[in-house]
Amino acid sequence: MGLGICEHDILSSMRNVMVTNLAIFGLLGFTLAEQVFVYKFELPSPVGLGLDIFQTGLSIVPFAVAMFVFAPIAGQFVSKTGVKPLAISGTLLAVLAFLLVAQATTYTDLLIGMFAVGAGIAFLTSTVQNLLLLTVDPRDMGLANALAYVFGNLGDSIGAPIAASILTTFTISVLVGHAQSGEAIYKLLPSAAAFQYCFYVAAAVFITIAIVIAFAKEVLGKKAETNKEKTHERVA
Repeated sequence: MGLGICEHDILSSMRNVMVTNLAIFGLLGFTLAEQVFVYKFELPSPVGLGLDIFQTGLSIVPFAVAMFVFAPIAGQFVSKTGVKPLAISGTLLAVLAFLLVAQATTYTDLLIGMFAVGAGIAFLTSTVQNLLLLTVDPRDMGLANALAYVFGNLGDSIGAPIAASILTTFTISVLVGHAQSGEAIYKLLPSAAAFQYCFYVAAAVFITIAIVIAFAKEVLGKKAETNKEKTHERVA
């Protein structure tokens, strides 16, 4: 009987480790969007808002505020609701934010989008790690955390190049000034479609994250308790 429970726990642990790593890797969608936000804030009109570095930094504050506010809230409720409902809800909130930001036309719209993205990621990142913490054997915790760290860095390293590729592929010629001779000077800058495509890609990545999390074995909440009871009954 003990062997059966052990085998079930190992399988659940392997599945949750895989789900967690894929979810963390999927945060490349945010890295991609973060790059796009910065370009959108700093590039000159009509492509961007023409903000300086300091103003751009302040413009990202809503994201940090949302993380600061909603991460503790998610942490407080995750024991009751379970990991999957909060993580998936946060992921879908981020998807909605990306889709809305793709159509944003004003500075205020972008700030609201940043806040919504921050809220969604706060619910995701502050809960999904529990899939590791509560299923992996304590002796393997160091390896599991290291693997998650590697997947996170891998996603970060991929997100930025994807954004750069899209922004440099879909461009428009913009008048940026005139030479002393009076000749017009044009520069290739990302088009409005390029920014939209980036946010659409980010949304698609987060939809994938939500689907992946749905396959995880719940470790908290009433669902987890029910799963444990069924496991013991089956093994008995």
